[in-house]
Amino acid sequence: MAAQSESVWQLLNHLLWLNAPDWDAVCRWRALQELPLQQQGLGKSPAELTQFMLYFERLTRESWQQLPHCADFTLTLGQDHSLLNLIPDE
Repeated sequence: MAAQSESVWQLLNHLLWLNAPDWDAVCRWRALQELPLQQQGLGKSPAELTQFMLYFERLTRESWQQLPHCADFTLTLGQDHSLLNLIPDE
């Protein structure tokens, strides 16, 4: 399995990072993704969603520290998902 995943990474030419504005935006965007499921009676409750997001908070905050140094391109997103700018690696 490790050899298989290594071959996948070797196929990548560039690392593109979607830089969210802040943790609140990440949570709000995930809640929006949950709405269609909630309308079908399948989605997470607000408490369940909050608990679910805790698993990703540390990884997201770490990405804000690490990815600016290794991404080939950074797409900075606004609060409304709009693209604010594109910064190529120099």
